Amino acid sequence: MRSLWSWRRPAPRLGRQIVLLKPEADLAESAAAVECTGATVLWQLPLVHGLICSCEGPACRAAVAGLDTVVTLEDDTRTSRQRALPALRWGPDPGLVVVPWGVERIGAPRAWNRSRGTGVRVAVVDTGADWEHPGLAGQVYGGINILDMNEPPWDDNGHGTHVAGIIAGADRPGSVVGVAPQTELYIVKAFDDSGSANTGDVLLALQWCADWEMMVVNMSFGQAEPSPSLERAAAACEDRGIVLTAAAGNGHTCGVEYPARYPTVLGIGASNRWNRRMNRSTCGPEVDLLAPGQKILSLRPGDHRGVLSGTSMATAHVSGAAALLLADRPQLRPAEVRQRLRETADVVPGRSEDVGAGLLRVDRALGVDE
Repeated sequence: MRSLWSWRRPAPRLGRQIVLLKPEADLAESAAAVECTGATVLWQLPLVHGLICSCEGPACRAAVAGLDTVVTLEDDTRTSRQRALPALRWGPDPGLVVVPWGVERIGAPRAWNRSRGTGVRVAVVDTGADWEHPGLAGQVYGGINILDMNEPPWDDNGHGTHVAGIIAGADRPGSVVGVAPQTELYIVKAFDDSGSANTGDVLLALQWCADWEMMVVNMSFGQAEPSPSLERAAAACEDRGIVLTAAAGNGHTCGVEYPARYPTVLGIGASNRWNRRMNRSTCGPEVDLLAPGQKILSLRPGDHRGVLSGTSMATAHVSGAAALLLADRPQLRPAEVRQRLRETADVVPGRSEDVGAGLLRVDRALGVDE
């Protein structure tokens, strides 16, 4: 791995606030003004034109919120990755290259004659990844551990490794091949061993992705409540030319989760082997596409393979598809990538609120049938 995880000093996570500034406000001068209120500025976030700070007590919070340059003061709340079914594990089989059913179903093997994702930088914002896994060796080009920037982004949960394998598992004996097996993976650990993160951790992750010019960012997580700072970050990533994908959610009654609900993000639901929406996949008008998400075989830490289910897995298929498309058509902007993936999807039974534009078909998106 390239040593890209050396960035800035670690910051405490408890009792933080996110400050969004007016567009005309100078970032450095605003940080100084916030410090004058008694608050401590932990990070400057150019991506959202804001700050992460720590305010002790209601008086300090009120002083920061009352500054002329401040638009909103938002608590840095906890969010969670999408919950998935427990993994079933198998040891590596050195003699086989396994193509999972989901990779087959979206037409990736047919698309490989035209694109394998070469040169496309895909960031996985998750629990980290086991980049020493034989199925990821040589696929991971760098990353960062947002939770402890003195440490590499090792996966202490398993979710991130599984997602990374779906996107870009190597096409070699003993591996489970991913959708885009020659794309460049970057591992951004923002979620802890329980699968949870603060909104501020996600903002720092997206800031890193923008700084290092990622082309696709996979966000297999969600939260029920909207976040002004996360919405601003998603819009800023769109302006930077970054394609964002996010999980719609697993069985929540509040509708599609954030950030999948934002218009600059591809909101992904999960399908089963029968091309129907998986029962646990959250519905809503913000669902853009379905992709395979039921009992998906991929990689697990420690040279294992295993099965997980959920919209997290579906999102990873779409991120891989976006990488294949961008490798073939690098001039496409994020809105054009979203449109192309939607307009080439397979029509499947169900309301648009349930299935979006239909089932992802990356071979059609690349024009293999044209």
